[in-house]
Amino acid sequence: MERKIIQSEIEQLHRFVCKHYVEFYDVQLELVDHLANDIEAQWKEAPALSFEVALDCAFKKFGIFGFSDVVEQKVNKLSSAYYKKSFHLLLDFFTIPKILISTALFLVIYILFQYLSDTYALYANEIIKGVFMGLLVVQFIQLIRKKIKRKKESQTQWLLDSVLYSLEIWPYYLMFTLVFHSFLLARTSTILLVLQAFFVTAIILYVYVLKVIVVPLIEKDLEQQKKQLTLIG
Repeated sequence: MERKIIQSEIEQLHRFVCKHYVEFYDVQLELVDHLANDIEAQWKEAPALSFEVALDCAFKKFGIFGFSDVVEQKVNKLSSAYYKKSFHLLLDFFTIPKILISTALFLVIYILFQYLSDTYALYANEIIKGVFMGLLVVQFIQLIRKKIKRKKESQTQWLLDSVLYSLEIWPYYLMFTLVFHSFLLARTSTILLVLQAFFVTAIILYVYVLKVIVVPLIEKDLEQQKKQLTLIG
């Protein structure tokens, strides 16, 4: 009779995967399924092989870094897919009349920067930094509270949830870098002022697209994935 993995061994595989630092539940399920199939394939060739020995052989096939390479590949692949999707959604955003709205936003920001650099030459840089830092602090607090809330609600960590968090947070990191390395309004040329206004406009629009379009889309995908994998698990 063909030997099959039993429920207690499935639970042991779950503990084994968690012990090897795989924190995402969806990746855990996939690895448990992979290990179970590998072990059963070994039992077809050697039915007397113990579960522990078969598991050790299956795990060694992942190489010296174990599951870390698999997790990293999945994070990169999923992140890349959603970054591309968010970029395409941003491009789709630039349609009339949204182009007119975007242009108006750029002009407002440019005029504001020019006014500050002309009127408050000695303090323009500090004013811009203060405003942006205030916005960044508020956004970071909101993101962290949101992440903690999602984790409490699900009691598990999901790969897509981690991708969603990184996707939400990196525009603010970019804005932070821009504020502290590019805003020198007291002594910038018109070209640099235009570039600064353009980058700030682009970041604002991207954050808007993220919050209004991309994040709800990913959250919907995440909820569907949770329902499917919870039933499987």
